[in-house]
Amino acid sequence: VGTYTGGTAVCDPGYKIKIREQGGEDFTTEDDSDASFSISEIDVTDPDGGESWQKGDSKNITWDACGLVNDVKITLWKSGTLIGLIAKDLSPSPGSYPWTVGNYDGGTAASGSGYKIKIREQGGALFTTEDSSYSSFSISSSSSSSTPSCPPFVVYEPPLNKEYSIAYDKVNIKWKNKLVAMKKITQAEWKPDGKHLAINNLHLKKRKRVRIDIKSVKCTLVVNFNKKLKELYIKKGFQQKKIEKLMKIPWSSVIPTWKKIDTVYDTGSYSWKIPEEYKKGCYIIRVIRLWCESGDTNRIAFSKRFQLIPLDMGIGIPGIVL
Repeated sequence: VGTYTGGTAVCDPGYKIKIREQGGEDFTTEDDSDASFSISEIDVTDPDGGESWQKGDSKNITWDACGLVNDVKITLWKSGTLIGLIAKDLSPSPGSYPWTVGNYDGGTAASGSGYKIKIREQGGALFTTEDSSYSSFSISSSSSSSTPSCPPFVVYEPPLNKEYSIAYDKVNIKWKNKLVAMKKITQAEWKPDGKHLAINNLHLKKRKRVRIDIKSVKCTLVVNFNKKLKELYIKKGFQQKKIEKLMKIPWSSVIPTWKKIDTVYDTGSYSWKIPEEYKKGCYIIRVIRLWCESGDTNRIAFSKRFQLIPLDMGIGIPGIVL
């Protein structure tokens, strides 16, 4: 729903479908929808498959929604069978519900695997908007493993001190899993619970989300004047000390706290076109794997420091940051 040749429609009301006979002359046969319709979407983001949540813990069920006109309800399913209602009459926004893991209206789910969360718009007709966890997750009776649910990863692009022109360049943000030492285990020792599956599979699924943030940091740009530019300043009467002073340009912080760039699938790369409103300065990128446990130390990675500069500042004045 919503796709057309060359793009995808945004979630909004007021859409109509027109069907028109091709190749006709002045009196071509055509017809529109009698009434307008809305395009809406729900996307369950957590739990989205592979997690192992301990019964009784407090976890947030999260989702993205757009174009909905009614409240939503959350239900728990196991292997295709409805277990029970978790909550109803919830506002589609902000897309989060605190859940005591396992609890539903009238009971508590047993420990095991094969569970999914379904979020459905209430009061809809035949084509009600809904979505479920991409794959199943597990409910455990206790923390049976200290294995982290998130593999350690690094942000390796943008590289250190690379310059990008504001409103012109694109910053290619890339991240990948670190290589970790492997431990050999026997067949008897191997117990593929949800956390083991998370390490091996979850970071490869496109449905897994990351949030990309940006923040500026203080630094000093040292401008390396090329030979012609330096000769020009000498002809104008500039002394060496004055030239050296001009070569150092302090950049103060312009985004002192983290600012969200986007939430995207965990595919390992994202291309960011620098908006015009950004100011010259030094910045770093933060990538957060939203599908990892909130307390997992491996869920966040940072880029090296890089520069955003006005387009004209990069002409003939290559620079490096100290």
